[in-house]
Amino acid sequence: MSNQGHNPRDVSPTGFPDGLSLQAQLRFLIQYAVLAPSTHNTQPWLFQVSGSSVFLYADRSRALAVVDPQVRSLVMSCGAAQCNYEMALSAYGFDFRTSVFPEIADADLLVRTDVLNRNHMDVDMDILNAMRERRTVRTGFRAPLSDGKIRDALSGIADDGGVVLQWLDQNQIRTLADVSGRLPRLSENRLRELEAWRHPNRSRSRDGLPGERPPSFAFFGDADEDVSMALLSTRGDRMASWLRAGLSLEAVLLSATRRGVRASMYAIDAIRDELTGMMTESGTPQLLVRFGYSDPPRATNRRSLVDVMLHPGYAP
Repeated sequence: MSNQGHNPRDVSPTGFPDGLSLQAQLRFLIQYAVLAPSTHNTQPWLFQVSGSSVFLYADRSRALAVVDPQVRSLVMSCGAAQCNYEMALSAYGFDFRTSVFPEIADADLLVRTDVLNRNHMDVDMDILNAMRERRTVRTGFRAPLSDGKIRDALSGIADDGGVVLQWLDQNQIRTLADVSGRLPRLSENRLRELEAWRHPNRSRSRDGLPGERPPSFAFFGDADEDVSMALLSTRGDRMASWLRAGLSLEAVLLSATRRGVRASMYAIDAIRDELTGMMTESGTPQLLVRFGYSDPPRATNRRSLVDVMLHPGYAP
């Protein structure tokens, strides 16, 4: 049965095509990959299945020219999708190996995943459920993440391949709030780009942000509010670093989700210099993440497989 028009938000282990080909199984798992976060919910990724290999491409047609001119966020989003795909493979018992930037001549081809075999039939429901339940908070938190053990655990997960998750203290957060408060308002171009990705509720689009404007909340918190915030940084500042940052970020977000912790992300281009001065290790700041507890956020739409698959590669 084809799921090319299926909403990936509805993916369920009961739908896994055990009796079908490996290619059909690999296509099924892409539904978990596309549940990853992306700026303005642009979903800037494309996949191709060929034999026992899955190729992840950056879809530059969905780039944000104003907000993300260097495509940092685009590549990080693709890294998050790759993280989901690898975790979905592991959850279903597949062994695999990955190659980053396998074709020098094709800058859009980010990762090749070669699936080797399936070593067990048990399914890890916890991580699959976490991918479905992970959502970005856009309307505020009820309480910060104050548990030091959870913070340490999340930092440990991020610490891979030159990625660091550094927790900021309240003085640093207040400094960032002051700096952000003095920045000029969003330019007309930024506002137009944002509105281009905010789709009316009547729209059938499966990307972008919900049409209604969510209640605004202060990302850095109110003056007397404790805020739990961490800086994600990388040792380098090239596409490989951005891809690794996305992989690590999604691993952190999924681990947080499994612990009942939610998160919200914040682009940092305007305050990168201030963040560089706060870093305890050398590197490049890439993203701020606020953690805490909140009511379940609304799920944003996801494009169906037929919209994110390169042909050939998708076949019922």
